[in-house]
Amino acid sequence: MRCPFEQAFVPFIPTHTVGAGVIVINDAGELLVVKERGTQGFKLPGGHVDNAERIQDSIEREVLEETGIESKCESIVAFTTRHPYQFGKSNIHFICRMTALTQRINILDTAEIEDARWVALPAYLADESNSLSNRQLLKDVAFSRGLVATEYSANIGPHKKQEIFTTTG
Repeated sequence: MRCPFEQAFVPFIPTHTVGAGVIVINDAGELLVVKERGTQGFKLPGGHVDNAERIQDSIEREVLEETGIESKCESIVAFTTRHPYQFGKSNIHFICRMTALTQRINILDTAEIEDARWVALPAYLADESNSLSNRQLLKDVAFSRGLVATEYSANIGPHKKQEIFTTTG
């Protein structure tokens, strides 16, 4: 009889990088965008999810660093994959919808971010200097409910999941 673990896959660490981008639309219907130094066009705020960091915590941190806006995660509305990416690894990139808790922009990470602003969503979508993939993504999911953070009472013990996202919330 063959041992069931003989063929078990044990990945070399790390095999993936994880990132997250953020869709923040304020009460005026404006989209929060950033411009990185040395690039053309504006993009969604976001960045790397640090080791042992929850997705929700990472995007709240990234939005604060890049724009000075305090925000709260509402849902994950999409994710993308790319290979190869940095360091020759695969990348998983979550797109999260967030609510702005403040409105005043004050860039904290001035080494990376050149500009941050609120723009009308139709104007962002029409501006060809902005990433085509971001514009297509926004058309599809800007107002989607997405997957919301959920707590399960049975999620306990040594294998407790740090985050659970479902369609039911």
